[in-house]
Amino acid sequence: MWTAFFRNESFLNRAITIVQVTKQGQLTGHRSGIYALQERPTKHTFISGAGDGWVAEWPLAGTTDGNLLARIETQIFSMLLLENEQVVVLGNMEGGVHWVDLEHPEDTLNIAHHQGGVFGVEQLNGFIWTLGGDGLLTRWDLKDRKSLDSQQISSLALRCMAYCASRNEL
Repeated sequence: MWTAFFRNESFLNRAITIVQVTKQGQLTGHRSGIYALQERPTKHTFISGAGDGWVAEWPLAGTTDGNLLARIETQIFSMLLLENEQVVVLGNMEGGVHWVDLEHPEDTLNIAHHQGGVFGVEQLNGFIWTLGGDGLLTRWDLKDRKSLDSQQISSLALRCMAYCASRNEL
């Protein structure tokens, strides 16, 4: 875990921001690279999704011991925590979208959808959106956990998206 401090200074008549980063501790547990992090503010923790297929929960302060919440059979590339529903939506390397019930992780729903990895999972306007390595942007029904429609945005992988609230544009 790291702490970052920012301070503004001037150098050669230019305003610059200096970042000082200090290592506070090291969390161990995953056996592969971590690709997704989500804060869980109600529990003062954060969760991680990694290439080992594990979803782990970590305290924001104190001990460095994590807790395994769920496990899938392939690499996790993206993740969205739906705190109110106690669900984590995971995107995997093979194009699957996993709906993990944190109360009953053994009841995970895995839907093979995209061709290639799922590089982004977002919630917007009551829907879940996934970004695929196949260039598809897919809208999902949150309650029924089914894809509603997909739009071919690119012939290449979609890696990220942004929402402009003032123009209501994705």
